[in-house]
Amino acid sequence: MRQVRDLGVDLADVSSGGLVPWQQIPVAPEYQVPFAARIRREAGIATGAVGLVTGATQAERIVAEGEADVVLMARALLRDPYFPRRAAMALGADPPTPEQYRRAW
Repeated sequence: MRQVRDLGVDLADVSSGGLVPWQQIPVAPEYQVPFAARIRREAGIATGAVGLVTGATQAERIVAEGEADVVLMARALLRDPYFPRRAAMALGADPPTPEQYRRAW
């Protein structure tokens, strides 16, 4: 990873894969976060953590504790496309309502 940092890479999306059904990856909440933390620490490159991060406070803690610079979410957003809005509100923010949505909310 140090080599890619020196080439100008700003952020590494750290994932162990899981692209084929026969892979046997032990799955638990935050199971890939340690990979992001190690790359961030040892290579000195910003990282994005993935891997069963499903809650706002969970994601906030990962970033606050320096395990990753961002949390990248996919399945949580597929389940709930309004997750970013709900997460912001759960963390005390008051996100603006998009003009196009005001009649629906």
